[in-house]
Amino acid sequence: MIKPGFALSSGIWLRDISACNAVQNGQVPRRKIRDIERYAGIEAFLAKVRAAAFRW
Repeated sequence: MIKPGFALSSGIWLRDISACNAVQNGQVPRRKIRDIERYAGIEAFLAKVRAAAFRW
Protein backbone atom coordinates (compact mmCIF):
# COMPACT_ATOMS: atom_id res chain seq x y z
CA MET A 1 0.00 0.00 0.00
CA ILE A 2 1.48 3.34 -1.02
CA LYS A 3 0.65 6.05 1.45
CA PRO A 4 -0.03 9.59 0.17
CA GLY A 5 3.02 11.82 0.16
CA PHE A 6 5.57 9.00 0.30
CA ALA A 7 7.64 7.64 -2.57
CA LEU A 8 8.17 4.22 -1.02
CA SER A 9 5.66 1.45 -0.64
CA SER A 10 5.67 -0.51 2.61
CA GLY A 11 7.11 -3.58 0.85
CA ILE A 12 10.04 -1.64 -0.57
CA TRP A 13 10.75 -0.02 2.79
CA LEU A 14 10.69 -3.37 4.60
CA ARG A 15 12.97 -4.89 1.94
CA ASP A 16 15.44 -2.03 2.35
CA ILE A 17 15.46 -2.40 6.14
CA SER A 18 16.17 -6.11 5.94
CA ALA A 19 18.98 -5.46 3.44
CA CYS A 20 20.77 -2.76 5.47
CA ASN A 21 24.29 -3.39 6.76
CA ALA A 22 23.28 -3.59 10.42
CA VAL A 23 20.85 -6.44 9.79
CA GLN A 24 23.30 -8.24 7.53
CA ASN A 25 25.89 -8.11 10.33
CA GLY A 26 23.44 -9.42 12.95
CA GLN A 27 22.90 -6.03 14.55
CA VAL A 28 19.73 -4.08 15.19
CA PRO A 29 18.79 -1.38 12.66
CA ARG A 30 17.99 1.84 14.48
CA ARG A 31 14.72 3.36 13.35
CA LYS A 32 12.21 5.49 15.20
CA ILE A 33 8.80 3.98 15.90
CA ARG A 34 7.13 6.87 14.08
CA ASP A 35 9.07 6.02 10.91
CA ILE A 36 8.11 2.35 11.14
CA GLU A 37 4.46 3.35 11.58
CA ARG A 38 4.66 5.85 8.72
CA TYR A 39 6.35 3.69 6.11
CA ALA A 40 5.34 0.12 6.89
CA GLY A 41 3.01 -0.13 9.87
CA ILE A 42 3.84 -1.85 13.12
CA GLU A 43 2.00 -5.08 12.29
CA ALA A 44 3.79 -5.54 8.94
CA PHE A 45 7.14 -4.75 10.56
CA LEU A 46 6.61 -7.24 13.38
CA ALA A 47 5.50 -9.89 10.91
CA LYS A 48 8.75 -9.38 8.98
CA VAL A 49 10.77 -9.61 12.20
CA ARG A 50 9.01 -12.82 13.24
CA ALA A 51 9.46 -14.33 9.77
CA ALA A 52 13.19 -13.63 9.97
CA ALA A 53 13.33 -15.45 13.35
CA PHE A 54 14.88 -12.38 14.98
CA ARG A 55 15.34 -12.88 18.73
CA TRP A 56 14.45 -10.02 21.08
